[in-house]
Amino acid sequence: MLTFVIVAVALLFPVLVLLDTWRRRRNEVPETGSEQEVDAPLTQGNARKLLFGVVLVVETFLLLIAYAVNEPGRQEAAAAQQHEFLVERGAHSYVSLCMSCHGLEGRGFLEGEAGVYIGRPLNTGKFQIEDTPDTSDDFKEAHEFIYKTVQNGRANTPMPAWGVENGGPLNYEMINEVVALIMSGEWEAVRHIAEEEHLATPTAQPVESEEELGKVLTVSICGACHAISGTDADATAAPSLDGAASRDIAGVLPFNRDNVVRWVQNPAAVKEGTQMPPYPLSEDRLRAIAAYLETLK
Repeated sequence: MLTFVIVAVALLFPVLVLLDTWRRRRNEVPETGSEQEVDAPLTQGNARKLLFGVVLVVETFLLLIAYAVNEPGRQEAAAAQQHEFLVERGAHSYVSLCMSCHGLEGRGFLEGEAGVYIGRPLNTGKFQIEDTPDTSDDFKEAHEFIYKTVQNGRANTPMPAWGVENGGPLNYEMINEVVALIMSGEWEAVRHIAEEEHLATPTAQPVESEEELGKVLTVSICGACHAISGTDADATAAPSLDGAASRDIAGVLPFNRDNVVRWVQNPAAVKEGTQMPPYPLSEDRLRAIAAYLETLK
């Protein structure tokens, strides 16, 4: 509103000055005299140039003020528009490449039925960080971590390398678009595109026992790092789970269901310095994993 007022004044000012000058000269010129005789200084070249010079300076000054007032808002609007564009483009890539493992809402194995999604949760406070002066370092660290993970994948896990440098389909800009989506937490954009493309949410086979549910969960979640004979879990980033029920958990806890739940929920509280990340699963899912691991003797 202020910008509009300043621009309006800038446009009206020279008009008003010229109208006032014309009015005064018309009033002061007698029928028997000429304009040059009555107002010679004004009609002479230098005086007229001076008048227009003053008008031009004031006009320029007002327009500069209008620009200064409007520029922050324009930059903010442009940044918001650019962010919206990045998120939308990132959502397209996410739907085609990432959704099958990480889910519509980015919650990975925490989303939907057991075993539907095997990816790690992306919809967490660890990644949804706003870029402000107070969080700049955390923002850069999270951005770099997500970018490199998308670009290079994670060795010995189901996470593939999507960067063109590694034979994948995503270039620098496309990876940044995916990162922008994940860090914004705007998962509605993913759902909107999935619905536009008529993509159905996958469903898992029904399970009939706690041990069977535990097997689905263990293979899909723990199988990202551990191997289990006779299953699709063949990762080598962590020790095999074969015979898990016959040995101590992480070498420090006797094996039983309660200790499995305790370990999976918060490994660092059990063994300091462990590389095992915490898994905030529901109590029934933790119990199901423990029940299945109890069968691995």
